[in-house]
Amino acid sequence: IADGMLLNDLLKEMGPELAEKLLPRVEWEEGKIPWQPYRRSRAMLAVSYGYTAFVDYTADWCASCKTNLKTSIEREEVIKVMRELNVVPYEADYTVMRPEITEDLRRFKRAGVPLYLVYRPGDTRNPEVLPELLTPQMVIDALRRAGPSKLRSVSTAFAAP
Repeated sequence: IADGMLLNDLLKEMGPELAEKLLPRVEWEEGKIPWQPYRRSRAMLAVSYGYTAFVDYTADWCASCKTNLKTSIEREEVIKVMRELNVVPYEADYTVMRPEITEDLRRFKRAGVPLYLVYRPGDTRNPEVLPELLTPQMVIDALRRAGPSKLRSVSTAFAAP
């Protein structure tokens, strides 16, 4: 379903009302990242409709994941840029191994977590893969390269050509 054509075909069958309900509702609070639970189909739907997305593949038992989260992701300067660019942050929790996440890790040639991806609006195929060890500036630079979310209207996407 990550294929843009398959996703658009599926959305056309669902209709705009259902597609609208599947888009993320991100509510930013001061100093907090509003993590969305990762499901590939929902994340790719958001990206295909114009959201910039940050995906953090993590697990409770992953020490590097926890270190990166505290030192490089959940930082005021990173949160500010995420909010400014209207990024949808997804947490792909691998604490209990899920086949969908295992497939993603294989696709990006990783044996396990951590894995960090930044998707540009509309581009479900070519995310930027960040290094396993991060700095806040690396995350900020990747988000800025992806640019702000550029939302398409769901009803416009379903309009006849």
